[in-house]
Amino acid sequence: MHDYTLLDAATDYTQRGLRVIALTGKAPNVKVHRRGLYDAFGNDADPVKMMTAFIHPDTTGVGILTGDPYYVVDIDGEDGAKAWVDIMQRLDIPQAWVATTGRGMHIWYAHSQYWCPCGIEFHTTVLGNKLDFKGVGGYVAAPPSLHPNGNRYAWLLAPNDGPPHEMPEELHSILVAQEQMKQQRQITGQMSKREKHAILEDGVLWNTFNFDGLITSVRGALPGNRNATLHWAACCMYEDGADNTDIADLVDAAVATGLDHREVMQTIRSARKKVGS
Repeated sequence: MHDYTLLDAATDYTQRGLRVIALTGKAPNVKVHRRGLYDAFGNDADPVKMMTAFIHPDTTGVGILTGDPYYVVDIDGEDGAKAWVDIMQRLDIPQAWVATTGRGMHIWYAHSQYWCPCGIEFHTTVLGNKLDFKGVGGYVAAPPSLHPNGNRYAWLLAPNDGPPHEMPEELHSILVAQEQMKQQRQITGQMSKREKHAILEDGVLWNTFNFDGLITSVRGALPGNRNATLHWAACCMYEDGADNTDIADLVDAAVATGLDHREVMQTIRSARKKVGS
């Protein structure tokens, strides 16, 4: 006999404007969601496909996709709660849309780039020790999902007829600062790779590039930040197609700061592996 509890919950969530997926443990049930989050159900979902997904024998939970306008603060245990209090200077618990998890709680908030002057859509990020923020590209398990430790997610303060409470200013300020820093790093990375010159060969104008900006950043890195700067520069260079000569220049710059050659090569190999070059 089928248990329709998960199906009922998933249907209720889609009627609230949320997008859902069937979970196996904490991960999407790939037997019904072959493309993962891209196969999420919305309020226009085929009822038969919804039923197939949520009464599937491998389905143990309902996942809800996060992102504009619904975001979640994921507090994991006492460490997560302490980190949340440190940020808020109080234990901020709205009067609705709060769920208990296997070890902590999920606090839901509403925010949209379309109504907020900041105009920013927030991505999933780490806020602190055992404290995560689930945004664009993320999802959370929702009641009555079964946690791998045997506990069930449950609504501590159930959703009401309206959306979650609006995101508090303390959290909003942190997220805006993080997004702005991320954008600045991307701009810096692009500017650090500058055009060196253009040459005409066989009637075709070719642009050639170097990585002076990145290498200069490594050469000027201070003790305590040299390895981090080297890893960042190496990642940027590999992403932009650096060749062996470019990397050799990077190695020379890193060694000149006092880093051990072997340590430099390990850091560069790590960057190459991360980029997948």
